[in-house]
Amino acid sequence: MMKGYVENRMFEKALDVFEQINLELDSVTYTIVFNVCAELNNDRAMRIGKALLHKMPRNLR
Repeated sequence: MMKGYVENRMFEKALDVFEQINLELDSVTYTIVFNVCAELNNDRAMRIGKALLHKMPRNLR
């Protein structure tokens, strides 16, 4: 679902979905969310991106 929002440049909606889901993140999800944060480049995106980076396992960095 997030990928569909991103493909349609609906980045805020993609972050909405990300914040609502509770699932184990994988490298694809990390990539999508970091790309969304880079596209938005606003306070919300910065907050989410920083929090996600701190939660990210070292082997995926």
